[in-house]
Amino acid sequence: MSTIKSQNPDRPSETSPGVPFEIDGDDPQGRYLDLNPNLAEGKALQRTQDIDLDDPTQWITVVEDEEEFDPGTEKLKQQGWQVKTVSQLRQEVEHLATQSETR
Repeated sequence: MSTIKSQNPDRPSETSPGVPFEIDGDDPQGRYLDLNPNLAEGKALQRTQDIDLDDPTQWITVVEDEEEFDPGTEKLKQQGWQVKTVSQLRQEVEHLATQSETR
């Protein structure tokens, strides 16, 4: 098992065998949980460490079908965020599943 340095600013030199996950971002104490790096959650967090949270090209916002043309959704689109409805995302997933079955 690999050792990953904790991202907790209060414990910068501490290491743990898990993937650090902040439980409550609003808590000034900063509560962290170390997730098993071999479980799905730990693997997902490891993949997101290089993602720029402010880069709209790296995220897809999924909205309910009836919210597609809401002012808030339109504002996200104008700011460059990728927005898809639940139906659009469902169609994409079904298309990918069909493609993988034909291989």
